[in-house]
Amino acid sequence: IKIQIGIMSCTCNILLFGSNESTGLEVCRSLGRAGHRVTVLRFSAQKTAADHSRFCAESLYLGSPDSGVSEYLSKLRDLLSSRTFDYFIPIDNLASELTYFNYKAISSLASVVGPNQSSYTTAHNRFEALALAEHAGLVCPTTILVKQDGIPPTVLFPCLVRPVFSSAILQDEPQNFSIRKVNSADELDAKLRDDLPRSDVMLQEPVGGFVVELNFCAIDGEVLAVSVTVQLHEYY
Repeated sequence: IKIQIGIMSCTCNILLFGSNESTGLEVCRSLGRAGHRVTVLRFSAQKTAADHSRFCAESLYLGSPDSGVSEYLSKLRDLLSSRTFDYFIPIDNLASELTYFNYKAISSLASVVGPNQSSYTTAHNRFEALALAEHAGLVCPTTILVKQDGIPPTVLFPCLVRPVFSSAILQDEPQNFSIRKVNSADELDAKLRDDLPRSDVMLQEPVGGFVVELNFCAIDGEVLAVSVTVQLHEYY
């Protein structure tokens, strides 16, 4: 993001949407050092690290989307209509989910830094993203998709249970999903009873090695910056 915005010669007024992770602080610092005016819109009543940064020009709080997504998005649209922001940057999973849930309205009020809606829809679905990875020639673990109305197959343990979404908006509420490693039929049944009413689920064979995250910034297919993060601890 620093490179993408930094190529512009003018100072931009930027709204960081969702600052609850350390990413919010790093993005705020990068944009502030580049001379841009950064406003942080957080989800929690308590200020986050990004709100306390000297590069944060303004800190805003509209309430929590947990109390109702429709009402929260109405407040967000009112904010974007009453203020001028050159760029709107969703920071975390919840911010992205809210943005693309109401993408047409939000993108009409400010330029959203992120993929278009169709690309987000594909990448947001882990099973569809897996198909893209296989098409690109990457080696992927053996995966079984269990639909919400489907019957779970017999699997070998241990097994990774991955909901196809990390987050979603259901019945006007934001929902979060976690990945879990199960070691028995009872553990699998408990996990599926929690997830399947809300989302399709992927069952995968565990793969040895570390979890690696690839982050990149690109404009029209031209990659501007790439970072690779090795996750040393797994929390499922």
